[in-house]
Amino acid sequence: QRTPAPSMDELMDELVAETLWSETRLRSILAAVKTSPVILSGPPGTSKTWVAQRLAKCLAGGDASFFRIVQFHPSYGYEEFMEGLRPEVDDTLLITVWIPLTSADVENGCLSVIPGSHKHGVRTHVTTNSYKIPVEELPPGDPVVLPVEPGGILLFHVLACHGSGPYSSERVRWSIDLRYQDPAQPIGHPYLEGFM
Repeated sequence: QRTPAPSMDELMDELVAETLWSETRLRSILAAVKTSPVILSGPPGTSKTWVAQRLAKCLAGGDASFFRIVQFHPSYGYEEFMEGLRPEVDDTLLITVWIPLTSADVENGCLSVIPGSHKHGVRTHVTTNSYKIPVEELPPGDPVVLPVEPGGILLFHVLACHGSGPYSSERVRWSIDLRYQDPAQPIGHPYLEGFM
C-alpha cells in the first residue's frame, strides 16, 4: 500500500523548516521555476545546491527519486562564466582552501575530485540544469570522494575538477572557500583593480 503524497502545504512547511527561508520567498521561487530557469547565486559553500535539491523535492511532491544532481567543475572556467572572470586568468596559479563548518561526508554531498585533472587545462562548460563539465570533456581518472570534518581543510589547484555528490541526508553542509594567488598576477576583475 502506497503512502499518500504529502500536500503542498506540508511540503512547504518542511521546506521552510529545512531552509530557514521565508514562505513568501520560497513560493515565489517555486512559481518562477515553472516558467523560466531560476539561478540561486551566492559565494561557494552557501548551500545553493542543498537548497536547490529541497526545492526540487518539493516540486516532485516530496519524492527525491525524481531528480539527481551530479556536477564537476574546476574553479576556472566555472568562475569565468558565473563571476565574469576573463581568460587572462587561465595561467594564474590559484589555490583554493575549502573549510567545512559542518561534517562533509558522502551522505551530505562531500567534495569529490578527479586526481590529476589540474594537468588537463581549462575544461569546456555547459549549462543544463546546472553549470558543469559535460561527461565527454572530463579528464581521465576516477573521482575520489573526500569526506572531511570541521577542523580539517581541503587544498586544491584551481583547475582541479571537483564537485559534490548527491545529498542523501537531511543534514546541511556548510563550508567556506578561501582562494590564494600571487597579487601581481591577473585576477580577472578589471573593474576591481587590486581586488583579491
